[in-house]
Amino acid sequence: MKDQRIKQSLQNFEKALTQLKTAVEKNSLTELERSGAIQNFEYCYELCWKTLKKMAEGEGRSAPTPRKAFQYALEAGLIQNEKIWVEMILDRNLTTHTYDEKIAEKVYQNIREKYYSALELIFKTLPH
Repeated sequence: MKDQRIKQSLQNFEKALTQLKTAVEKNSLTELERSGAIQNFEYCYELCWKTLKKMAEGEGRSAPTPRKAFQYALEAGLIQNEKIWVEMILDRNLTTHTYDEKIAEKVYQNIREKYYSALELIFKTLPH
């Protein structure tokens, strides 16, 4: 039977992805809506890497950081484009440590153009 923690993580990840999808499908967002979309991306990102961490631990491996968790996913064949995930780590760090209008716009564009689809794909790839 699958670890209950992983199952719960996947359920939370799915809910967060659904909310993020709503934001990325809108053509125009207010500054407040964009901030909410970025915050929801941060939540999806956290749920994703922590789910991967739990999966790695279930296999006796260590993945204590996002970079290590995404490396595990790459080695396990769960992700293919490592570059997007490295960019995602960098953008996530930017949104955590600074707020700048230009950075927020760039990160939101990356969420719309790359990150949402990468998060959605890994969610679909993970064993449920």
